Amino acid sequence: MYHVYTCDRFLLIPLMNSERAWAYAMQLKQVLHRHLLISLRKLILRANGQYLKHSLFFFFKDSEQDEENTRLRLHLVRRLKKAARWSKTFLDLCQARGDE
Repeated sequence: MYHVYTCDRFLLIPLMNSERAWAYAMQLKQVLHRHLLISLRKLILRANGQYLKHSLFFFFKDSEQDEENTRLRLHLVRRLKKAARWSKTFLDLCQARGDE
C-alpha cells in the first residue's frame, strides 16, 4: 500500500503524470493517423487508374513507413499503459486519503 501523505497536494503528482502520459498518447495518435493518410494518398496516386484492391496488397506489404508506424503504435500503447498505471496510483491514494 502507498504511504499516506499528510499534504493533499501530493495527490497532484500522479494526477498530472497520468494526464501528461494520456495527452502525449493522443498526440502520437494524431501523428500516426497523419502518417497513414499520407501513405494512403501516395497509394492512390501510384495506382493511377488501376484497380485499388491490387495496390492495397503492395501498400501493406511494401510500405516505406511501416516500421515508423509500428514504432509509433507501440509507443502510443506504452504511454497509455503508463497513464493507466498513474491513474491507478492516483485512485489508490485518493481512496487512502479520502474522507479524512
